[in-house]
Amino acid sequence: MRTIDGAMDACSSVAFMPDSKRIITCGRNDYKITDIRTGEIVKRFLRYGVESYSMDISPDGKYLAAGGNGSVSGWPT
Repeated sequence: MRTIDGAMDACSSVAFMPDSKRIITCGRNDYKITDIRTGEIVKRFLRYGVESYSMDISPDGKYLAAGGNGSVSGWPT
């Protein structure tokens, strides 16, 4: 088991990326892709002014979809 400290603030959702080497976490205003082995944040997506409650990764790991407060956003990973 590994605990990744500092990778998120208030975390409402977490999922493995399809490669099983990284996780993605959903915080209040951002999403972070974190390397499980090193704990390094490798990519961050910001959603200013919109709290996020959920997210999902496409099966191929190429896209992130996220929602909260009546809106949905998407990004390439």
